[in-house]
Amino acid sequence: MFKMRCWSFVITFTLLTVLGFSQTAKKYFSAAEKFEQANNIKEAIVNYSKAIEMDPALEKAYTNRALLYEKENMKAEAVEDYKKLIGFSPKEKELYYNAGRLSFNLNKFADADGFFRKALERDKDYVEVIDLEIKTLYATRDYSFGLTVSQYALDIKKTAVNYYHHAVMFDSLKNYVEAEKEYKNSKYFDSKYIPAYVGLALVQVKLNKVNDALTTCETALTKDANSNDVFWARSMVYVAKKDYQNALNDITKVILISPTAFNHKLRGSIYFKLGQFQNAVNDYTQALKLNDKDMDAYISRAIASEGALNYRSAIADYNKIAKLGAGDAKN
Repeated sequence: MFKMRCWSFVITFTLLTVLGFSQTAKKYFSAAEKFEQANNIKEAIVNYSKAIEMDPALEKAYTNRALLYEKENMKAEAVEDYKKLIGFSPKEKELYYNAGRLSFNLNKFADADGFFRKALERDKDYVEVIDLEIKTLYATRDYSFGLTVSQYALDIKKTAVNYYHHAVMFDSLKNYVEAEKEYKNSKYFDSKYIPAYVGLALVQVKLNKVNDALTTCETALTKDANSNDVFWARSMVYVAKKDYQNALNDITKVILISPTAFNHKLRGSIYFKLGQFQNAVNDYTQALKLNDKDMDAYISRAIASEGALNYRSAIADYNKIAKLGAGDAKN
């Protein structure tokens, strides 16, 4: 009898405790909703957190707090709430999408990829996921799965953009024949879609179809006579044709609009091929002003300095290269 009374007391106490926590959680949840309605986001988050502390299974509190974390640009915290919600509802594709979307914005591409794959397992026609997963797979360089996902996009709708992404995946996997086909399909679906022409021209260079590549660039310029991307691609075509003067003309047009370190290095390499070593040095110097840790630019400038018979500058660059190399070795 005594044992039965003890057990009865324990059960009653437990139920009252649980009920008390439950009621307290609901009070905090209700308070949080009122703070949210009053646009007091900070206090709303605090009270949703207290509700969760009292009742860790209060799913709606996680949902509301995740949305408020997003509103406050607290992406990492929102991801954690979406992960908790996935535990409650593992079949809900939107939860994976939300966690992936925020992870992508945080540049946590491996995490984003994991969430997006789970979402696509549940719905391979999930357009919003497909769009972001393709960008994620570019970042992680997973072109094999990228080929699969870009095919999902094409299965939903054949567009210039979807064919372009499919082409880029083939291109990145060095399947240039298939890439050429898909770039052509892309411009077929939209004759003014310049990225398709640029990709096609560059892949035609890789296939040693340099005359076709030049024709592709000329056609693109009839669609957009001022396209910097086409001028850049055509400079690459001219380099492949060993027409360095025309390559120089095009890359100079590009640099006027986009004076990046990469473009300066490219023009420097063309100047070098033309035997204009000091001009090459000048471009590599500009590249180094934009990125003073660029080992390739130092090496190229040193070689160009030798060509210009400026051995003192060449030696200084070689010494700099040695120091940078020693620093990399320590790291």
